[in-house]
Amino acid sequence: MSLNPQILNKILRFCAYRERSEQEVKTKLKNLGCFDTDLQEYLTYLIDNNYLNQQRFIESFVRSKTNSSKWGKTKVKHALRFKGISDENIINEAFETVDPELYHENLQKILQKKWLELERRNDPKIKEKVIRFALSRGYSYEDILQILPKQGFSSKS
Repeated sequence: MSLNPQILNKILRFCAYRERSEQEVKTKLKNLGCFDTDLQEYLTYLIDNNYLNQQRFIESFVRSKTNSSKWGKTKVKHALRFKGISDENIINEAFETVDPELYHENLQKILQKKWLELERRNDPKIKEKVIRFALSRGYSYEDILQILPKQGFSSKS
């Protein structure tokens, strides 16, 4: 079977817009009416022509979520698993490209912002709420505890 030019054009634009995971592309192809053998042919074409590259997608996703969205490693890893990426080695390699200083600076900024927000409301349990907030953003408890005392946050809790 040959590739349908209309579907091929749509999927090429879909992949060119931003990096995609294989799972996202499969879902899009299924929505366009491709199944089984056809779907595999399109995937092979995309991979062979470098429109689809899992390693590149993972690196881009990790960089985007840690730098722009200021997510922690745990949240990024969960999001990648949700997108069908389960290879821990590839994920850990992608995290090696993240600047540790920038990562800790992002954590410091979100901790400070949340602390100030809660302090204005005279919230008596500021420290616990700030820690829970940072945990929900995917940062490790150890990283949070390293940053909190350095900030000179006064502990009301």
